Amino acid sequence: MPSTRLVAHRGHPAAFPENSLPGLRAALEAGACHVEFDVNFSRDGVPFVLHDVNLRRATGVNVRIDALDSVDVLALPAGEPSRFGEQFRQLRIPMLSEVLELLDGFPAVTGFVEVKRASLLKLGRGAAMHALTPLIAPRRERAVLLSFDHGLVGRAGAAGWRTGWAFEPWRAHHLARAQRLQPEFLFTSFIGLPPGSEAFWPGPWKWAVYDVPDLATAHWLFSLGAQLVETDWIVEWLAGSRERTA
Repeated sequence: MPSTRLVAHRGHPAAFPENSLPGLRAALEAGACHVEFDVNFSRDGVPFVLHDVNLRRATGVNVRIDALDSVDVLALPAGEPSRFGEQFRQLRIPMLSEVLELLDGFPAVTGFVEVKRASLLKLGRGAAMHALTPLIAPRRERAVLLSFDHGLVGRAGAAGWRTGWAFEPWRAHHLARAQRLQPEFLFTSFIGLPPGSEAFWPGPWKWAVYDVPDLATAHWLFSLGAQLVETDWIVEWLAGSRERTA
């Protein structure tokens, strides 16, 4: 299993809070060539690396991130207490700027910056692009803007950024939208794939599949035409590959 075919899903969430700086660093130091992480915006338009728009899972506090200013978000412990208790209480939700600075130390790694729709639609696509541009534009060779929101993907593509479009469930009309957007990557869920190799439409894009449960499924997806798979167990999968080739 070459590392070039794997995407670290939210860092290394099997052992660390997802989207956390230590989790992302663990994936990078294990040899990940691609990492995917999520972005939501605070009320004052600061992009944070966080999957859920509600902070309950990350912090234990039942409030939306887009109801708080950035200074209040930074004050909250964010160690996923429901999974880890007090182990990671010292962590905070990282700003996108911090995660991209971490990636700067691994120049061969591609970062998939998935902008979530919930806070995006509240902030507005124009304001989101304004907040993202100074962070992503200087790193456009190594950062891919990814989103389920095709409007944002279209804006990013028009700005000359590398883009990825994610969609689920699987529907035939998504092919027409992909052909209009012409993203570099298409992301979709393993769970929703139709049977057979016809799932992977030919085009200028590369296919990435998430919700992949194990290495055997990953190899099967590669045989059907997928180029990348996302995993929560990047460290374990890469360590297993090294053991088998030793």
